[in-house]
Amino acid sequence: RWPTPTLPYPADVYSVTVDHDKQDMVVRTSNKKYYKRIDLPDLRRVGLTLQENSLSWKHQHNTLIISYTRPQEVVEQEQKALREAEKSAIKM
Repeated sequence: RWPTPTLPYPADVYSVTVDHDKQDMVVRTSNKKYYKRIDLPDLRRVGLTLQENSLSWKHQHNTLIISYTRPQEVVEQEQKALREAEKSAIKM
């Protein structure tokens, strides 16, 4: 989840999309007052691309909340890294 700073614009002003060429999420407003690219290094590490259908967002209390459902491959990679870290911590 990525909350954005407090932005006083109504929800219909926002656009959250995936830039497939650069593999970033792009947040912009139609009034051109806000623009931001959000990188997801976890997906790049596993070699996956961003999917529009995994992206969702909502506007609540002057905050835009962006969510991206992590693919199972990313979850498995994180669990593997945690297990390895625990093993190395136990050996110390």
